[in-house]
Amino acid sequence: MQQRLVAKYPQQLVLDAGGWSERLNPDRPALRSQLFLAGLHELGLQIANVSGHDLALGPAALEALQDSAGVQFLSANVRVNGKPWFRPYVVLRRRVNGRTVGIGITGITMKTHRAFETWPDSLAGSFADAATSAREVLDLLEPQTDLQILLAYLPAAEVDKLAAQLPGLEVLVSGAGDLREAPPRGPVPVVLSPGTKCKFLGWVALRPGASQSLVVTGAGLDELDARVADEAAMAKRVQAMKRRLGDPVAAPAVAGSPPDAAEKPGRPGVRPQDGGARLAH
Repeated sequence: MQQRLVAKYPQQLVLDAGGWSERLNPDRPALRSQLFLAGLHELGLQIANVSGHDLALGPAALEALQDSAGVQFLSANVRVNGKPWFRPYVVLRRRVNGRTVGIGITGITMKTHRAFETWPDSLAGSFADAATSAREVLDLLEPQTDLQILLAYLPAAEVDKLAAQLPGLEVLVSGAGDLREAPPRGPVPVVLSPGTKCKFLGWVALRPGASQSLVVTGAGLDELDARVADEAAMAKRVQAMKRRLGDPVAAPAVAGSPPDAAEKPGRPGVRPQDGGARLAH
């Protein structure tokens, strides 16, 4: 599925809005989260927002995950000892249709009561106001970028409020909101809400319009289920991950196999997680 999108939109950016950590299975949650992120990275994931649920892994695990998975973590409103713990934003420069485009990306999360339970007393964690943090960073990014993207791990109602409060925002990707229909073609801003549990791949294609403002030329929410078979190499990788964890391993369903030939192999890690890859082109 992603190969089809990449073939049509070769200049692409894969992002995650947060909630990627394993918190349902108590057996080695850090390792499960690492394998999940590594699988997404292999599919192109570059940048991930950090939710309050992800913080529960603890500071050492988070640092190791970022180093091993090759994914840049972001958060504009997570504080430790009163200071930002993660990078609040990233600015990328890409050549698109013969010109250089500046892309500014930041992330925020809602408060989670148990986020810092595993953190040592010497590292006092807290959450700054999400809307205020987003506004401050986007105000900083607007004069130096052409496209501003906000990754928000927030309830749907809060996402709607943010979209109305941040007039300079072009793309808002929701990681904790309800599943919504793909946004229509037309001018930005656009809200992409693929739901949770990594069941859908949300994507949006953008292109400069006549006035150089961005317009949506395509968008979709593609279901990730047993009918979407893994390529052979990915199917083998999933089996290897499951063996490493000691999970049951079934015969993999690979591209070209009947949908009912095997159990769902997972996409692309060990088991569904919140978040999932969001493709912004």
